[in-house]
Amino acid sequence: MKKDGEIKFLREERRKGASRKLAATRTGMGERTVRKYERAGTLPNQVKKPRTHRTRENPFSPDGPWVEEHLKRDPAF
Repeated sequence: MKKDGEIKFLREERRKGASRKLAATRTGMGERTVRKYERAGTLPNQVKKPRTHRTRENPFSPDGPWVEEHLKRDPAF
């Protein structure tokens, strides 16, 4: 996935009147990638969906009840 700055640079090149092929070459992207982001009309960080699954097991899960109990007793803990 490209970064926002790269796409902004691409848009700037296209605004200057560069062809898709020339803009792709100047930005270091393929024409297909340029076409993809032109059609999307959004920046990459706006397209990215938040992850809903866990990437690893919670290391604090065995100690969770103990921590909750202590926080209820003393919030400054």
